[in-house]
Amino acid sequence: MDFIKRSKEEDTLFELINNLIKNNYILVDVEYNNADEYVTVFVESLKENSIDNISSVNGIIYEHLEKVDFLKNNFSLEISSPGLFRKIRHKYELDIFKNRNIKITLIDKSVLTGINNGINGDDIAISVDGEIKNINLNSIKSVHLNG
Repeated sequence: MDFIKRSKEEDTLFELINNLIKNNYILVDVEYNNADEYVTVFVESLKENSIDNISSVNGIIYEHLEKVDFLKNNFSLEISSPGLFRKIRHKYELDIFKNRNIKITLIDKSVLTGINNGINGDDIAISVDGEIKNINLNSIKSVHLNG
């Protein structure tokens, strides 16, 4: 599976934001659109994923983002939960979403759905109908959360 690499700017934002929220939230991903000056932050709450709880991240991080050199004064910030059917973009997300229902599409176009048991070397372990299957990451076309 070809995981998406974050840009240098996204890495900078990820590190900054993660340090600010890591006690109450799991930072799943940061997307930065340089052309539109748009930052999207995907978080999971360690307590509950209510709209009010997730949106409170804005108040925690906005003033710190205003001090980031490459962000201009009028950048836009969106805070979001990853969503029920998020496409897994980074290998570490497979550990974040351990024990969650996932859908794996293999390169040969076959599809597996089951419970994510996490990464084991170059494989992902998935429980399908009570049977653990180890799928090599290189044989995977895509992985999505499945509800």
